[in-house]
Amino acid sequence: MARFVTSLGSGWTPERALAYMAEFSNATEWDPSVVAARSLDPGPPRRGSAYELTVKVGKGRHVTLHYVVTELSRSAVELLAETRWLRSRDRITVSGAEGGSRVTYDARLTLRGVARPFSLLLAPSFLRTATRALVSLRRILSAP
Repeated sequence: MARFVTSLGSGWTPERALAYMAEFSNATEWDPSVVAARSLDPGPPRRGSAYELTVKVGKGRHVTLHYVVTELSRSAVELLAETRWLRSRDRITVSGAEGGSRVTYDARLTLRGVARPFSLLLAPSFLRTATRALVSLRRILSAP
């Protein structure tokens, strides 16, 4: 399993930060590996809402992941994408902090099936990708 956990401050209210992060089609704005994203359900995010993200996985290669909101509360959203070969779980929690909010992002990527033994090889590239996304996310969440 590859895991990336980070926490960052934002001047946004907790409600605004959670609403932005829960709308997972926004990932195109802060994750450079996401080349396309769209909501598959009308209206605001809710438990069961689905998102389709197309992600770069190598030079010229893309994979489409179907994420579903598995949890949504006043302080957290969890999204899950599963394919035959991988499982991606993203949990975002938001709490109040001085001057705004604190956003904690916990992403876990696990290879499945016959690909599972290669999970250790996945971690370095996953961490590089997550670090690039963190730079963009920090910039967006610090905007007024």
